[in-house]
Amino acid sequence: MKVSHSDVLDIVQDPYGFIWIATTNGLCRYDGFNLVTYRHSNSEIYSLSGNRTLSLCFTADSLMLVGTEGSGLNIYSTEYDNFKSYKHAPDQDNTISSNVVFEIFQSKSGQIWLGTDHGFDELILKGGNVSFKNIVFDELVVKQILEIKPNVLWLATNQGIYEYNIKSGQYKVLFSDLVLNAALRLNEREVLLGSYTGLFLWNGKELRLINSSPVLSMVKDGESNLWVGTNGEGLLKLNIPSFRFIRFESNKSNPTSLSHNELHALYVDISGILWIGTLGGGVNKLNTRAKKFELYQNAPWQQNSISSDQVITFYEDEKSLLWIGLRGGGINVLDRKASKMKHLNKSVNDRLHKANVSAFFKDKYGKLWIGTWHGLYILDKKDQENILNGKIIKYNVLFPDISIEKIIEDYEGHLWFSTTNGLVQYVPGVNDFYNGDFVHYYHDKFNPNTLSDNFIRDIYAEPEVLDGAKVIWVGTRNGLNRMSFRRGGVKITRIFHDPADRTSAWKFHICDTRGQKGNLWISALGGGLCKMVKGRNGKLKTIFECINSESGLLNGDVETLLEDNQGRFWLGGHGITRFNPENNEFKYYDVSDGLQSNSFKVWSAYKNVKGEMIFGGTDGFNIFHPDSIADNPVVPKLAFTGFKVFNHELIAGRKFRGKKLLDKNILATNKITLPYSMNNISIHFSALHFASPSKNQYRFKLEGVDNNWSISSGVSAYSNYTYLKPGDYKFIFYASNNDNIWNNEPIQLDIKILPPFWRTTVAYIFYVFVFLGLLYLYKEFSIIQANEKNKLVLERIKRKQIEEVNDIKLQFFTNVSHELRTPLSLISAPVEELKESKGLSVEVREKIDLIYNNIIRITRIVDEILDFRKFDKQNMKLQAAEGDVVMFIKEVSFFFNASPRKREYIIHFNLTNLKF
Repeated sequence: MKVSHSDVLDIVQDPYGFIWIATTNGLCRYDGFNLVTYRHSNSEIYSLSGNRTLSLCFTADSLMLVGTEGSGLNIYSTEYDNFKSYKHAPDQDNTISSNVVFEIFQSKSGQIWLGTDHGFDELILKGGNVSFKNIVFDELVVKQILEIKPNVLWLATNQGIYEYNIKSGQYKVLFSDLVLNAALRLNEREVLLGSYTGLFLWNGKELRLINSSPVLSMVKDGESNLWVGTNGEGLLKLNIPSFRFIRFESNKSNPTSLSHNELHALYVDISGILWIGTLGGGVNKLNTRAKKFELYQNAPWQQNSISSDQVITFYEDEKSLLWIGLRGGGINVLDRKASKMKHLNKSVNDRLHKANVSAFFKDKYGKLWIGTWHGLYILDKKDQENILNGKIIKYNVLFPDISIEKIIEDYEGHLWFSTTNGLVQYVPGVNDFYNGDFVHYYHDKFNPNTLSDNFIRDIYAEPEVLDGAKVIWVGTRNGLNRMSFRRGGVKITRIFHDPADRTSAWKFHICDTRGQKGNLWISALGGGLCKMVKGRNGKLKTIFECINSESGLLNGDVETLLEDNQGRFWLGGHGITRFNPENNEFKYYDVSDGLQSNSFKVWSAYKNVKGEMIFGGTDGFNIFHPDSIADNPVVPKLAFTGFKVFNHELIAGRKFRGKKLLDKNILATNKITLPYSMNNISIHFSALHFASPSKNQYRFKLEGVDNNWSISSGVSAYSNYTYLKPGDYKFIFYASNNDNIWNNEPIQLDIKILPPFWRTTVAYIFYVFVFLGLLYLYKEFSIIQANEKNKLVLERIKRKQIEEVNDIKLQFFTNVSHELRTPLSLISAPVEELKESKGLSVEVREKIDLIYNNIIRITRIVDEILDFRKFDKQNMKLQAAEGDVVMFIKEVSFFFNASPRKREYIIHFNLTNLKF
C-alpha cells in the first residue's frame, strides 16, 4: 500500500476502526480505500508539530498520542480533527524530557509512559490539563516499555533491559548486554525479547535463544501465532506451542511477496489483518484469518511451483501423491507431505513433454490411463515408478488423433472416454482385461438414435441397473443424451433446452454427479445448476429444477461440480460458489480470498479420500477442505468519512460561504443543520474491515427521501442528494464484511434543512400580522363601503320620496288643469261671440281681445302642463320648431298693457333698433 513515505515506523487502529500509519513524512489515516495524510503546516496552529512520526498509541479514553523525532508529543482530538503539541521547555517544570519520543505505552492501571532519548516520562492528563513527570536517566534511550507485572515496567534501552518499580520509583539493570528492539509478554511467566542478536525467551529463570535473526518488531495474532519482523531477513511466523518458524521474504519476481525485508512495525487489527510497516517498502498487509485455500501456481521464483499456468485435471494415488495434468506442461506430481513438486517427463524426447494432459484413471489392476489432447497413454506400475524417478519410458499411444477429455468406469467394469470426436467405450476382454474392444458412438444427423453432438462435455454412469438397463448420461456441446443399454442394443434419447419451458435444462451440459440423496444434478454452461426431478428412468419426460441467477446464483457458467461430505455443492466457474441445496444458500469466493484466479475450467476438479477439494483454473490450482473454510466473524466498524455541500468538503470549525456548518469532525457528529440554500449534499461513509474491502457491502437510505434501501459494494461509499426540501432527515447506514456478516446496529446522521426566510417562524408571524392587518383594512373598507351604500340608498329613497311628492304635485296640477279647461272653454265661447259682435267700441273690443288672448294663453298653459305630464311619463317627445320671437314678445307685452295703465305706467314695445 502506498503511503506518504516508504519508511513506516508504527501502526495502530483507532476506536472507530481507521488504521493510522506513522511515517517519516507525516501521519496517515486509512479506511480501506482512501488515505488522508496529516503534516505540519506553519499556517495552522493545530497541525502536526513535525512530520517525522515515530510512535502511536490510543489510550483507554480514545486519545491518540503521536510521538515525533525532534518535535515532541502530539495529542490528536478526533472530535475536532486537530493536534495539540507539547515540546521540551528547559526553563519550565513538568514538560516532556525530550522532543524525541520513541515509545508510548499505557499500563493496565491507565498510566501513560513515554520513552524518549533522555529516559522516560509519565504523562498526566487531568481535566484537560497536561503535565509530565520526568524519570530521567543520563544518556538512556528508551525504545520500548513493557508491563511485566502490576506496577513493574521493563524498559528496552540502548544500555540493556531495566526494571522499574512504579510505586517505589526504584530501578535495576536486568540484562546489560542485551539491547532490545522489541518485547512481548506471552503469559504470566514467559516473555519474548527481540534484539539485533536474535529472538530470546525468558521464563523467569533463564534466557534462551529461539532464533538468531535480528529482530525489530513483534506481535501476536488471535490464532496463537507470533509474527516477528526482522532487520533484513523478512517476516517470521512462529507457532508458539511448537516454536516452528515459517519465513516470508521479499522477492522482486513475486508481486505478492513482501515489499521489503526490514520490518519496523507489526500490528494485528480487530478483523485479523496483520499490518506490516517496512523501512523503504511502505505498508504490507496479510490476512491472518484468510480462507485456508492452499495455492499452487507457476512461480519461477519458487522451486516447487507448477510448470504451467493452466491446470486441466487431477488424480491422487494410493501414496497421496497428487498427479496434475497441465495444458502445455505435461504432468506434475505434488508430494504434500514433503512439500515438493516434481515435473515429470522433462526430457524433450519424452512424448508427454509439453503435452496437454486432460484425464487420469487408474484401473483395478493398477495401470494408469492418461488422456491427452493427442491420444491415450497407458502406464503400468513399473512405468509409473520410472516416470516418477525421471526415467524416459516407452509409450503405446492409442487414438493419437483424438482428444481424450475424461475417463470413467461403469458398474460392469467398462471404461468410457469423452472426446471431441464422439463417445468411446472400452469393453474389457473376458479373460484379459487389456485385450478388449473399443466401441465408438457418433452423431448422425439422419439417425435420431445417435448422439446429439460429437463434442462430448462429460459423462456419468448410473451406479446400478435402472429400469432393467445400464444407463450412461452423456453431456455434449448440444444437449444431453440418455444412453440405455439392453440386450437388444442401445437406445439414445436426446434432451434439448426449450427456451419456452422453464423445466428444461440448458443446451450445454456437464453431467457431473449424483447427490447424497440420490438426485442427479446437471451443471450447465450458462444455465446454472439443474436437478433432474422426473424422467431419469426414461419413462417420463425429463423435468429439471434449475438453480440460476433468479435463484441467487451469481454466475450461470458452472464448469465443475463437487459435493462435500455435508451434502453441500462446490461449483467452479467464475470463482468458486458453495451451494447448500437444503436452504438454497450461496457463498462466493474469488481471487481476493486466495483463489488462483476467478476462472476455473471444465474437468479441473477433484475430491480426494480425505474430503479435500482441488480446483484448477487458468493460473494454478487450490486445495482446501470444505470444513476449514470459515467466515470471518468480525463485523466492520462503521464511520462517516466526509460530508460535502455542493461538492465542497466541510471541515470542522471552518466556514463555507460565510457560515460554519460543522462544529466537530464528521466522525463525532450526529446532527447537521443546513440552510435552505445549501440543500445539495454528499454523505461519505465506510465499512472499516480490511480483510477484503472490495467485498464489503453497504446498505443505506435517507429517511424522508428514499423509499427503499440502496445496496452497493466494492468502493468507498457515498450517496448524493440534490434539492432537498426543508425538513428533518435521517441517514441510516449498515455494512457487512467480506463474508456477508452484517452489523446489527447501524450508524445514523440526522440532517435538518432549514426553510428559506420566507418560510421561517418569524416570516409566518409576519404573514399572520399582515393577514390580520388586511382583514382590518378589509373590515374598515367594508364599513365605509356599507356606509356609502347606505347613503346612496337613503338618497335614492329620499329622491324617490321627492319624486313621489313631485309626482303628486304634478298630478294635482294636472287635475287642476283639467278642471280649468272646462271653465276656460265655457268662457272662451262667449268671448269669441263678443269678439265677433259688431258695434263695439274700440276700448271694449280691445278689452275683449285682451280677455280672449289671456283665455287662449291660459288654455295654452294648461295644455303645456298636461304636455309636461305626458313628457314626464315619457309619452311625449320634445320637438323643436321655428317661431317668430318678435311676435311672441309682442304678444306677451300686450297682455300686460291693461294692467300698467291702472298703475300709471305704460309698457312700450319698440323694435326699431333690433337687428338680426
